[in-house]
Amino acid sequence: ASAAVSITASGGNVDVAKIGTNVPIRFDADLNSRTFSNVKNEHVFQLDVEGTQAGAANAITFTHETDATATTTHSLTLNVIDSVATGTDNTMDTHGFVFTDFNTVNIDVGAETINFDADSTGADVDKYVITGSGTLDFNTLNFQGNSAATAPVTELDASAMTGAVTGLNLNGDANITEIVKTGGGADTIIIDAAAASGNAFSISTGAKSDTVTYGTGTTAAFSFDGGTGTDNLALEHDASLPATASLTSVERIQIIGDGTAGGNDGTVTASWLSGKTFIIDQTAHATHHYNLNVTMDQVALDVSNLTFSSDADDTGD
Repeated sequence: ASAAVSITASGGNVDVAKIGTNVPIRFDADLNSRTFSNVKNEHVFQLDVEGTQAGAANAITFTHETDATATTTHSLTLNVIDSVATGTDNTMDTHGFVFTDFNTVNIDVGAETINFDADSTGADVDKYVITGSGTLDFNTLNFQGNSAATAPVTELDASAMTGAVTGLNLNGDANITEIVKTGGGADTIIIDAAAASGNAFSISTGAKSDTVTYGTGTTAAFSFDGGTGTDNLALEHDASLPATASLTSVERIQIIGDGTAGGNDGTVTASWLSGKTFIIDQTAHATHHYNLNVTMDQVALDVSNLTFSSDADDTGD
């Protein structure tokens, strides 16, 4: 492994003010519930997949050396590494993080996977920037950012990733990332509830075949630009898509269903569907046929541009 300041033992909090910024600070022990204070912009922290940061239900806290304001440019850099290149372990399991007095958080997953088991928060964070060829797996969790009433909407920018963002859950949590940009991987994002702010979620997923799942019972406004690839909007059982939903470069509508025939497996309005070009698909369904229900909010409905996948191609659908 390259030179680094190695943190090898659990214990109290760590003041990094006297650690030079010319070498990274590597976590070689489970450091959950510890605080790393007086962090400078130039400090780099390394999370090694040979270890774990998933102890109990306690986050690691990072605190900048000075208070963040709307005009500061405080940043934190976290890199996921594998110190044993010949090994087979390439996953970093971690609890969430608490980022204090940072405007931007940079996470490079490298070629590895970082796997969260709790949300991460940053009361001053305006942007999370994710890079790397590996995977950022949220496990239906999320990142939350700037809590100031006058702050801009928090952004998750993974547009430079060649790997995937998976399991990101957009919901009503306060200060959640409302702008999401992903890159070259096959990304999966879930919309489970409307944003607490009332804003529409803005999702752009770049290359490859990406999936946004719209949850049962949600009324969330959103836009989804799928970029290149065959991109998918999946409707959970009983999900009702708002007429304001905006799709760009999304080719497929998938009905998830509930494993039984009939029912309101997914609902859209006639004004939203009419004249549009989509592949209609459904998930594995045995002998059952799921229904895409159309609410007639206008007198005519043009479905001439709809086609059906092999899973949704008979008269029972």
